[in-house]
Amino acid sequence: MAAHTALVEACDWDESQAASVIEVVSEFLDQLKPDKNMKWEDFRELIRSYIANIYDEVISDIIINILEAKADEIKFYSEIIDD
Repeated sequence: MAAHTALVEACDWDESQAASVIEVVSEFLDQLKPDKNMKWEDFRELIRSYIANIYDEVISDIIINILEAKADEIKFYSEIIDD
């Protein structure tokens, strides 16, 4: 919820603009086909620079934080299942 609020705030409290950002990012990620040997740092920079070019670095950082939080969540739950 905090990430969503940060995104809406970065969009000058415009919910429709925040939704548009999410849609653009989702479409970009859906079409992204990174090299399987690509390191996370390089992948993150690719995403960050793409978003920053369209919007700005604040929005880009928020999206990266959301993606990293979701990745950590997936990793956490996969480790629970493995135990």
